Amino acid sequence: MKSLKSLKEIALDAPDQTMLEAPVLHYTEVYDKFFTDIRQEKIRFLLIGIGQGGCLKMWKEYFPNAEIFAMDIRPECKEFEEEGIEVHIGDQGDPDFISSFLEETGGGFDVIIDDGGHQMYQQINSILLLWNAVNPEGQYIVEDTHTSYWAHFGGSIHGRNRKVQSPGQIQITTVDLLKSFIDNLHAIHTGRDTMWDADYAEYMGLKNSDNPYIHSRVIEPIDGINATLESMHFYDSLVVMVKV
Repeated sequence: MKSLKSLKEIALDAPDQTMLEAPVLHYTEVYDKFFTDIRQEKIRFLLIGIGQGGCLKMWKEYFPNAEIFAMDIRPECKEFEEEGIEVHIGDQGDPDFISSFLEETGGGFDVIIDDGGHQMYQQINSILLLWNAVNPEGQYIVEDTHTSYWAHFGGSIHGRNRKVQSPGQIQITTVDLLKSFIDNLHAIHTGRDTMWDADYAEYMGLKNSDNPYIHSRVIEPIDGINATLESMHFYDSLVVMVKV
């Protein structure tokens, strides 16, 4: 059986895409690692940020059986719509647009990649507004997280480095938000002091209860994040969030 081309090999033949630029070339290797097992499946794939349209063609070849959705703030990107690719125009950071988008599409995405405007409000709002639209075992990816350190994207080298207490309550960067998710992965343990045989039964009882985070001293940045975030994978400028 003929082997499938890697994402890098597909990108080499896809014009008007940026995946082969030196600072992001490693993205192709990361995506092959996470997507190999689902390439032939009938997944629902959302790309935020269309660029010059080349990435859409690249992903269409990579996921030949996928329903592909895309969003971009530029009206002219509507011209990239074709059979198998549905394009929506709006600001990814606008709650009203996202709400309308989810109503039209029905949500339920297996893969979401954010390569959109890269402003902090856009990346953060997209995570908070779209996480619940990711299917179980699905993946949410944020590209170009280095903008969290660049002022003209709303970032800062002196990030707040603190947990989010509620959306919009304090000014944070995307990386700050992702750091808070790390706290939340460990939230059940923040109200406990030991993990020895004597308290293992108590721990398992708490873990399987209706509210395992009742004693948590970490505040959730988004409803359900503790129960639905399986793991996070950090790379240079790229973060992959995997859902339970």
